[in-house]
Amino acid sequence: MIAYPEGIPVEIQVRTKWQHEWADMFEKLADLIGREIRYGEPPAHWWDRLEDLRDDKTPEQVVALRKLYDTSYRLHVLMTRSAIVLGDLIDALEEVEVAEPDDDGEHDEEVRDYWEKVREGLANLREEMGGMTPVSQRGDLGNVGS
Repeated sequence: MIAYPEGIPVEIQVRTKWQHEWADMFEKLADLIGREIRYGEPPAHWWDRLEDLRDDKTPEQVVALRKLYDTSYRLHVLMTRSAIVLGDLIDALEEVEVAEPDDDGEHDEEVRDYWEKVREGLANLREEMGGMTPVSQRGDLGNVGS
């Protein structure tokens, strides 16, 4: 929602605790692998930055570098997909809780198990992100071997 106090646009977001946790994690992931993921686009490609470094590499090093890039990129895609699936799971769980507020415990254990999966999924993604350097700040790109 956009409000205009004194003519200045201010975005107001109303989120549940879990929506906030997910959004915070997704924003940090976007900072690491490309802001485009916020709009449904794939993670940023950084192969073009490596193209300039190819001149002083052997063909074998270029092949190894490309394999490293391709594997890293696929990991970024999987992380993005995992984050989106977690967001979908949060939405579905919150809908269940709203739709069945007094279900006499019929689904409580199953719902608790899914919330635990959400907790674990968010923790795993945050752990994976912990050692990453944003693509835009990578100074070591192209260093295939020492």
